[in-house]
Amino acid sequence: MIGVADDHTILGIEQDHFANEDKFLLHMRNLITDKIIPIVFQYVDYELVTIDDKRICWVVCKQSKEDVWLKPDKNKPEVFYVRSGPSSTELPPRAALRYIQEHFQK
Repeated sequence: MIGVADDHTILGIEQDHFANEDKFLLHMRNLITDKIIPIVFQYVDYELVTIDDKRICWVVCKQSKEDVWLKPDKNKPEVFYVRSGPSSTELPPRAALRYIQEHFQK
């Protein structure tokens, strides 16, 4: 949920100061296409919903059948993360390869 604090306080996407909701949604789309490899639109659903009179972005990520990498910056290498409980952990290349071989069938 974007616009909700870790302590569950509803802040709303207004905190991000986008000109309007369409600009926010375009930013979300651009982040997904620019930062996640391969393109994973089929696995990510997001929509704006209202809670306590504030707009938040509800994001649902479905399980992928292939490995998905993050491209943090054009000048930095791609990185691979795994989710472990409430946190995400970056795996070094060798560990990422092992994890992918064990968890994804190609």
